[in-house]
Amino acid sequence: MRRPPPVVAKQAQAGGVASSVSAVEGEKRVAEVARMLGGERLSGTTLAHAKEMLGDAAAAARS
Repeated sequence: MRRPPPVVAKQAQAGGVASSVSAVEGEKRVAEVARMLGGERLSGTTLAHAKEMLGDAAAAARS
């Protein structure tokens, strides 16, 4: 079984920076790919592109 890719997040805190790592699946994965494509503000276009990319990758993995 394939593991979902990790997402690394950083957040400023008093006296430093905190980092977290989490796995994303489903719509959260689509949103993360869309964020990487278009920045913090997600649009219908970036979400559609992310879904298409993930669908193409899944199809390639099955063949």
